[in-house]
Amino acid sequence: MTTPYQRLCLAIFALSLPLLPSLITLEALTPAGLAIVPRPIVLGLAALLGVLLLSAGPGVLRRLRTPLDRPFAWLFACWTLSGLLGFDPVGSLFMLVLLGSTTLVCAGAYHAYREGYGERAFLVPYLAAGSAAAAFALVLAVIGRPAALVALAHGRAVGTFLHPGELAGFSLLLAAVGLGAARFARLPATRAWGWAAGVLGLAALGASYSRAAWVGAVVAALFAGATLLRGRSRWVVVAVVLAAGMAFGLAGERHHNPDEDYTRLAAWRAGARAIEAAPLLGSGPVTFWRVYPELRPPDGYPEIVHAHDVLLSVATEAGLLGLALYVALWWRFVARLRGGLRACGERARGMVLAIAAGLVGTWVQGTVDLVTVVFVALWFPFMGAALGLLEEAPG
Repeated sequence: MTTPYQRLCLAIFALSLPLLPSLITLEALTPAGLAIVPRPIVLGLAALLGVLLLSAGPGVLRRLRTPLDRPFAWLFACWTLSGLLGFDPVGSLFMLVLLGSTTLVCAGAYHAYREGYGERAFLVPYLAAGSAAAAFALVLAVIGRPAALVALAHGRAVGTFLHPGELAGFSLLLAAVGLGAARFARLPATRAWGWAAGVLGLAALGASYSRAAWVGAVVAALFAGATLLRGRSRWVVVAVVLAAGMAFGLAGERHHNPDEDYTRLAAWRAGARAIEAAPLLGSGPVTFWRVYPELRPPDGYPEIVHAHDVLLSVATEAGLLGLALYVALWWRFVARLRGGLRACGERARGMVLAIAAGLVGTWVQGTVDLVTVVFVALWFPFMGAALGLLEEAPG
């Protein structure tokens, strides 16, 4: 059973999610974007999260078990070994701490929902913080400030996320979860925040002009329509989504540097060569940027942070063993989800499918880009929340 302090830690983590991308500035690598969060705030956030991890983490490890414990343990062991034997053990430690922390948040979210506290301890703080972050990004895009961020992003909305693609991935999951909460949440406050998060998330997603995220949003909407709607409503959703996708696709080309299309080709080729060089355990977490200059194709960008694909990035930094364990984790999650959906109530089923739609959409985006805030901070906690919803205590 979760303690009040563990639920408080869970809420603080959810509130801090829009600021987590700024933590990458504490790493030695050059972030692929512009950080607008002042460094004292970044250091304060890192210190706060460190205190919460040290104070609440041991209790979570001892008492809070989840259906994903074993695959998480094997995956984290592989990542740790890869980091120790990789190109930058000290630098890899940063990512290992973040990934380890979000596995604990996964357990916290799972048990908070099982005990009936999930909305108060996790969902409402997440929707509130996400709504504020999306609104802030939209305001900055409209007023064109800061000028350096607008120029670097070609007029696309960014906010606190360093790069438009990061905002897009965050907003895609926010919109899916928010609209699901607006329809299926228990508490009136959660439903109200759900509407706010859904609308603002969609607006921020549009203003990000991320073509990969737009395609992900179309797939997520089709998934939600196929699983949640019946009859003619499905075809209405299909028509509206496809029309919106075409409109966004035509408009989005004006906000992209054509060179960005070739960046991914170079990253994928370098990623394949990185796997050939270290096939079993990879180069270590957050080390692709170190090995990339040696593997860069002649026409590739001078600096690339990751391999621009989730599975390829996992394979380059944790090897084929890490990739197999990562796929096994998601396989286990999907299997538990499918089994649980057959037995849960209609409200829980709707909320779980809304989360699943967001996960599907961000995975589609992840085929051409690794969105760090989604990969590191959002996927694991929402896996726990979805599984906890399937066993949620009566309200």
